[in-house]
Amino acid sequence: MTVAIDMSPLDTPSRLRGIGMYVLGLASGFRELKANGELDIEVTGIGGFDWRGRIHGQSGLSYEGTGPTPENLSYRMRKRLGLGLAARAVGASLLHVTEPLAMPLTAGSPMVVTGYDLIPLILHKDYLKKYPWSRAARRWKEARRYGVCRRVIAISHATRADLIEYLDLDENVVDVAHLGVDHQRFTPGPVSDDQRELVCKRYELTKPFLLYVGAFDPRKNVSILIRSFADSGLAKEFDLVLAGANRPKETVPLQALAQQLGVEKEVHFSGFVRDEDLAPLYRICHAHVFPSCYEGFGLTIAEAMACGAPTITVNATSLPEVAGDAALLVPPNDGDALTEAMRALCRDDTRRAELSTLGPVQASRFRWSECARQTLASYRKALA
Repeated sequence: MTVAIDMSPLDTPSRLRGIGMYVLGLASGFRELKANGELDIEVTGIGGFDWRGRIHGQSGLSYEGTGPTPENLSYRMRKRLGLGLAARAVGASLLHVTEPLAMPLTAGSPMVVTGYDLIPLILHKDYLKKYPWSRAARRWKEARRYGVCRRVIAISHATRADLIEYLDLDENVVDVAHLGVDHQRFTPGPVSDDQRELVCKRYELTKPFLLYVGAFDPRKNVSILIRSFADSGLAKEFDLVLAGANRPKETVPLQALAQQLGVEKEVHFSGFVRDEDLAPLYRICHAHVFPSCYEGFGLTIAEAMACGAPTITVNATSLPEVAGDAALLVPPNDGDALTEAMRALCRDDTRRAELSTLGPVQASRFRWSECARQTLASYRKALA
C-alpha cells in the first residue's frame, strides 16, 4: 500500500507559514520512521503536478518545494483538478490532503485531511465578510471539505473538539497528531558573545527585551500586548520586540497605538526574523509573550520553550495543551492579567529560571517523528 502526501504548499507562501512547516516536519518524521524500520506502509510525497495530474520535477518525502510563488485561484484550481489524478498516477491507496482549502474535486483514491483550525468560522466577526449568510456558507464549505474524507487528522485535542462541535463530524473519524519541534534547531543553551552582538545589532536591540513572534491579525491580540507593556511600567528597563510581517494595514495602527501610549521608542517592529536568528532571539529574550486568543496548536510557544525562553501565553484553545505547566497562563483578552504576568516574570528571576528549565522538558514531548507515528496510525485506520 502507498500513501501520497500533498507537499505542494511548499511551492507557495504557505512554505513560510504553518502549513509549510507542517509538511516539512511531517516528511522529516516519516523519513526518521523509515530509517528506524517503523514504516510498514509506503509513504511518499507529491510535489509539482499540473491540472491533469501529470507530475513534473522532484517528488517524494525529500521534496523541498520551488520557493514561495504567489498563492492564487489558479493554484487552488490546479490542485482541485490535478491532485487526485496525481495520487492515482503514483498508485496511491490513500491521499493525504494537507491543505483543506484545496480539496480535490475528483478523488483518485480515498483521502485523509489535516485540520488545523476553524478560525474564520469561530471568529467570524473578525475574519468573514459582514453578510447575514457568510458564517452559514463557511460552515457548509468546511463540513463538505472534511466530510468527503475517511479520516480527519487534527493537530491538537482543542482542534479536534472544534471540528466535532462546529462541523458535526463523527468523533470516531477524527484523530489527533500533535505537531513537532525541530529539536536540532530549537535547543536551550548559551549564545556566544559574537552571535549575541550580531543579532542585537541586526535588530537594533540595546536593552533586555520581551519577544513576540507571529502575525498581527486580530486574534493575536498584539494591541493588548502593547497596551499591557505600556501599563506595566517595564519600558524603562525593557524593550518589546514584535517579530512578524510588516504589512502597513496592520502595523500602522499598532505603531500609532505605541506612540499614543508613549512607548514608540521601546516597541520594535522587526519584520520577519531570519531563520538563523529565531532560536538565538528566543535564547536571549528576557521573556517570550504570546497572547493569541485562538491557535490550532501554538507551535511558536513550543519552539520558544524548547529554547528555554520563559513564556507567557493564554489559557485558551490549544495553548494550555502545548504549554502544560511550563509557562505562565493568563485568561484570553485580559490586558490587566497580562500586565501583571509580565511584571511578575520580569521581577522574579527564580520563576524565570524555573520556566527556563521546565520549557525544554515540556517541548520535548512534541517531535515530528511522533507526529508521523500518530499520523501513520490514522492511515492504518483509513486503509482498514
